[in-house]
Amino acid sequence: MTTHRPLAAALPAAIAAALAALIGTGGASVAIAQSSSILLNNDDNTEIVLQDGTSVQVDPVTGNLTATPLDPQACTGTANCDDVQVDITSFNASPSSVSQGGNVNFSWNSRGAWDCTGTGLTGTTWNGTGKLPQGNQSVSTASLAPDDYIADLECLNGPVTDTRQVSFTVVTGGGGGPQNCIDEGRVPPAGLTQDTTALSNIFNQNLSDPTRTWSDVFGNPFPDSGSPYWKTQRDQYISLEFTTAGVPTGSSGRFELNNPQSSFNFGQTLVTFSQCPGDFLDQADSDCKKLITNGGINWQVTTASGLFNTCELEPNTTYYLNALHTTNSQPPFQWQCDIPPGTARPADCGDLVTAN
Repeated sequence: MTTHRPLAAALPAAIAAALAALIGTGGASVAIAQSSSILLNNDDNTEIVLQDGTSVQVDPVTGNLTATPLDPQACTGTANCDDVQVDITSFNASPSSVSQGGNVNFSWNSRGAWDCTGTGLTGTTWNGTGKLPQGNQSVSTASLAPDDYIADLECLNGPVTDTRQVSFTVVTGGGGGPQNCIDEGRVPPAGLTQDTTALSNIFNQNLSDPTRTWSDVFGNPFPDSGSPYWKTQRDQYISLEFTTAGVPTGSSGRFELNNPQSSFNFGQTLVTFSQCPGDFLDQADSDCKKLITNGGINWQVTTASGLFNTCELEPNTTYYLNALHTTNSQPPFQWQCDIPPGTARPADCGDLVTAN
């Protein structure tokens, strides 16, 4: 990399002397507070952002200017800095799967850049210029429809740029609006993401169908019945959206999990019927949450309360059937697939699921 002119650029002695006389320093160095240093080039000006709270030091004897740039690799002002190197060293999004209306957090670091620009997420606060070379930003997904997204980051130093991309998924929000779930803390457990391709067959082979709604699994809207297979990958959970709208009050049924006969025991699965996706916390109705090995949850669409051993679902309401392979019914929730000792640990766990 070509050596650049130092930021401490010498002023003509006459100018320095005049400056010293003007500010009355008596030969002492003077600090002038400013947020950036602007170098005048032949073709264009070069602006170097300084660290917060820093000052430009003026030596009235030599005329030298010294300051501390925000980025230690910043171009120091020769020509148009055509030979400067810009490198985005990291760019991350967390969580990788977020309920619509929730926030996705971006973090990034770069070297040799003046500033950065975000693109790719129309209608959000991510798109725009003026981001620092290193930073964090929390972005609401309220304006993003459930889908897979790619956010772009470009960092630059004059005409020299570097770009990186990061992907994440927005999933359908919960009943009462996604913000309601967020306000109540009923959000997916940290470190876990939604498995949207969990459909399988009796041979534990992946199927191409999505796994986002009740209809995806059972072929028709709730409360349609069936007996398919599903499996979840490590550190992922299943969340199926359904609605009781149009389902007559008094309708009842049962959702059941069993270990496939063609395989060994995969262990326990935590299941909830909740108005929030990925919510495994205790429900207002304790019968709407169970840790199941072989068994299920009885449900009924009703305006009553206190039904014995039955999850009471409100009419005309959006719900989510959430399932996680784990041995723990209380947070912190961790994915765990129990198999017989001495068996190679699989990358995923499967169940025969039945709705009737």
